Amino acid sequence: MTVHGYNRSGITLMEVLISIGILAVGLSAVVALIPAGGSEAQRAIREDRKANVGLAALEDAITRGILSPNLWTPAQAAPYEVLVDPIGGAAFAGLNLVTLDNLGANLLTADEVFRSQDDPSYTLENSGEDGPAEPLYYNGNVKRLSDGNYSWLATLVPAGNGQNYLLSVVTFSKRAVSPPPNPLKSVSGNTVQFAWTGSLGSLQNEVPRGSVVLLSDGSSIWEWRRVIFVTLANGNAEVMVASPLNAGVTNLRIFPGAVGIAERVVRLEEASPWSQ
Repeated sequence: MTVHGYNRSGITLMEVLISIGILAVGLSAVVALIPAGGSEAQRAIREDRKANVGLAALEDAITRGILSPNLWTPAQAAPYEVLVDPIGGAAFAGLNLVTLDNLGANLLTADEVFRSQDDPSYTLENSGEDGPAEPLYYNGNVKRLSDGNYSWLATLVPAGNGQNYLLSVVTFSKRAVSPPPNPLKSVSGNTVQFAWTGSLGSLQNEVPRGSVVLLSDGSSIWEWRRVIFVTLANGNAEVMVASPLNAGVTNLRIFPGAVGIAERVVRLEEASPWSQ
């Protein structure tokens, strides 16, 4: 008895189509990971830079003389409740806008100080096919160029009795114009409610988690807080912040682009020959 074996000469069209389908699904999953990975990388860079910028700005504010009332223009009377914000250029929440005399009236000089240089600019033009990105410099290669996305402002308000003041430095990424304050409907612990007519998505875009807002009564209370959670409740916006609030706060001010806050209790410096 002779048994004839079956010799297969190739693969069928159906098998080819199934293989292509499986490959397409796999490639689609890989492609979908690229923008997600890029977004997470950008977020990691932002988190790293905002921490560095905030701490550096806090020290820079002290170095530049923000603790020396004799360097403020216009002159202020104690107790001091001041704002230093050359980039924004407008007072808010009852704080008095001052400039620092040692920076002068030159807005370019103030911008140089209050706009961080911690996001250097790079180019790939001269790096070749596989070379690393190279930093960009001003003429003469004397100073590195930066994108200038990060900036900051500072507030100084009384902290208890005596000469103690709370210095707050707020860091911004791509700062935008701030809208008017939102009058509060209720304050409970670390949660506030205010009127909101938009969707939850628009609220989350306006007050994203991790951003920084200012809660105030416009005269004696100024509390910067990091946003923990936002939602809609009974047709109102509900915002939870990092720590309990003073029951006397009456409005919340949103600062688009505010990504970090660094604070320190300080004592003011008296005038001396060394501070002139």
